[in-house]
Amino acid sequence: MKLAKSQDGFTLIEVLMATVILSVGFLALAAMTMAVINGNARANKVTVATALAQEKVEEIRQRPFAAIVDEPEPYGSIANYDWARRDTTVSDDTPEADVKTIQVAVSIKDSQGGDKTLAAFTVLKSQ
Repeated sequence: MKLAKSQDGFTLIEVLMATVILSVGFLALAAMTMAVINGNARANKVTVATALAQEKVEEIRQRPFAAIVDEPEPYGSIANYDWARRDTTVSDDTPEADVKTIQVAVSIKDSQGGDKTLAAFTVLKSQ
C-alpha cells in the first residue's frame, strides 16, 4: 500500500491555532468596544455638566444683585441628573467693591466611583 505524499486540507493543529488567534483578536475587539462605550458615556456626562453649569450661571444673572448667594445642590437634587451635584459659590466685593464673583462647580460621579468637577465663573457688578 502506497501513501500519498500530498493531501489537501488542514491538520487539527492548524485549525486549533487559527481558532486561538481569532479568539484573541475577538477578545481584544470586545475590550476596545467597552472602552469606547465608557468613553462616550463619560463625554456625555461632561457635556451635560457643562450645560448644567451654564444654565445656573444664566439663572443667577437674572436675579437681583442682593439675591445672589451661595447655593449647594447635592447629588439627587437636580431633576433627571442624580449623578450630578452643583455648588454655587459667591464671593462678595471681589475683585472690587460692588462686584460678585460667582463660581458654579458641577461634580459628576464617574464609573470608578470618583468625582470629576467642572467649574464655570462669571463676575457681576451691582447696578
